[in-house]
Amino acid sequence: MSVLFEISPPSTDRDVWARLFGQLIREARECRGSIEYVAGRASMPAAEWAAIEAGEIPTSIEQLETLAAALDMEWRGMVALVGLCRDAWGA
Repeated sequence: MSVLFEISPPSTDRDVWARLFGQLIREARECRGSIEYVAGRASMPAAEWAAIEAGEIPTSIEQLETLAAALDMEWRGMVALVGLCRDAWGA
């Protein structure tokens, strides 16, 4: 018997919220320019920025502040995104 498709493990709620956070960051970044441009503004490698857009969650307030500054986002806007996606950071 052959496998017609690969079954992937179900996403956890945390993964879903992490991907949503990344998507929201991507949408904000697209208003500003390329990953390379915005990552440069944040003094981070483009690969690191891309990882955040793919759902890797920043682990410090400093990282969130850097993202907000690179996106010309007010801090309260970033706080709102984090609040919306708070389950991405776990309980």
